[in-house]
Amino acid sequence: AAQRFRIALLVLDVALIAASLALAFGLHAGSMPHDYAGLEILGLFGGMTAMGAGVSIALGMPKITLNAYEMWAVARTAIFAVILAVWGVILSMGLSAQVPGAIFVLFAMLFLILSATVRLAMKHALLSIYRKGLSRQRVLVYGAGKTGVQLVAALRMDDNVMAVAFADDNPTLQRMTVAG
Repeated sequence: AAQRFRIALLVLDVALIAASLALAFGLHAGSMPHDYAGLEILGLFGGMTAMGAGVSIALGMPKITLNAYEMWAVARTAIFAVILAVWGVILSMGLSAQVPGAIFVLFAMLFLILSATVRLAMKHALLSIYRKGLSRQRVLVYGAGKTGVQLVAALRMDDNVMAVAFADDNPTLQRMTVAG
């Protein structure tokens, strides 16, 4: 089952690469002087998705479980997007496609946003399925400082306990959102 899920995440990465590139072309279409319906563009799409599959595997993107998809994984996704954008520029020059560099900047931003959003949405859907029907103990944590935040981070791993709020006598921390 784990292997099938990794394959599904790899297929998702490849699909998001193609979707992000198509979206970048679509959003930039009004300012482009060339007709991009040629074989060069098909080669660009093929080369980007093929390289994307390889980079995804090399960066271990399919191995990142949804539960572990947090800031460090988003940063890895950003690295993935930049590598693909640079590859797109190189591939475009090699294919003589004359694609403006702005398309690849737009692609990188779109890919990062789409990839992170889809994975985080999948994570939240999975967690809600896991937690459905569970009776969870709601707790109030006293102290919104470093130790309290660490305690809440540890409690997030426990399916039986849910931290709902902090209480703190420090006026600078009152009415603040801490650790979500």
